[in-house]
Order: sequence, then C-alpha cells, then structure tokens
Amino acid sequence: EGAALIAAARAGCVPVVRALLNADADPNLMSPGDGNPLIAAAYRNHEEVAKLLIDRGANVNGAAPGDGNPLIAAAQRGHLGMAQMLVDRGANVNGYVAGDETPLMAAAERGSLEIARLLVDRGANVNLAYNVEIWRGSAPTTELRSPLNMAERHGNDEVSAYLRSKGAVANPKAAN
Repeated sequence: EGAALIAAARAGCVPVVRALLNADADPNLMSPGDGNPLIAAAYRNHEEVAKLLIDRGANVNGAAPGDGNPLIAAAQRGHLGMAQMLVDRGANVNGYVAGDETPLMAAAERGSLEIARLLVDRGANVNLAYNVEIWRGSAPTTELRSPLNMAERHGNDEVSAYLRSKGAVANPKAAN
C-alpha cells in the first residue's frame, strides 16, 4: 500500500489516494527518491492530493534528506499556490533538511520571487545559513549556503535584490 500511495500521489490520482488512505495506507511512509506521499504531491503540484494527505494525517513538515520536505519541493519547482497552501497548513518556513537546505534557499536558487516574498512575509529568516558538505573532485569541502548566496550563484538578480532589501547579508553566520 505504501508504494502504491506514493505512486498515486505522484500521479495526482485523488480517487486512488483516497481509497488507499481508507485502507489505512500510511500517509507518512518514506521512500527514497520521493520522500513521502506529500513531498511527491507537492513536487508535482497536485494540490488536491496534498490537501487530502494533510487532512488524513500527513506531516506537513515531514522531511527526508535528499528529498527535502513538502515546502522545499514546492519552492524548488516554483509552485506558488502549493507553497501558500502548505504554509497556511503549518509548514515551517525555516525548515532545514540536510542536503536540501531551506524553502527560502530553494526559492532563491530557482529565482522564484513570488515564493521568496511569501516565505519572508510568513517569517522566513533571510540570513538563515548552513555549512553544507559537498564533494569537489575526490575530496569533500564545506560550503556556506544562504538564500542570498543561492540567488546570486544562480544569477537570480531580482530575488537577490529583494533579499538584500529585507536585510540579507553576503556571509551570515551558519546555524550549524
């Protein structure tokens, strides 16, 4: 039932998701590559499925390293309506997931000014930064990631200017 629920959420198939939940499928089941059903729905902008999953007990902040959390997934894909619904339903605008950073970093990397504004308006910290281990060649190195440096690294000048107008600094202190 778990794999079927994730597949149905990924496909946006409300009747199948509903039937599986009625048969006691776990709305918080984790699966590598999809995270959980809510992450899969958020990534693909299946808002009706996402609402159903939340109504039936899915953790709006359920996270999986490498797969993020539902709000990160929506921000990565530029799904403003989904992001708004998740925030309205209690998603943590500063939620950090190792390897995926934060929703605001995802919006800044994508260049989604509308999602960045939503997140900041709802309390996202423009200077929340993390040291992230990455591999360059054959050796790991540590890189500071923040919303501003993600926007600038990806050439998203409009988001960068907005973040600076909200007090973002070039090299904030890492939270970890």
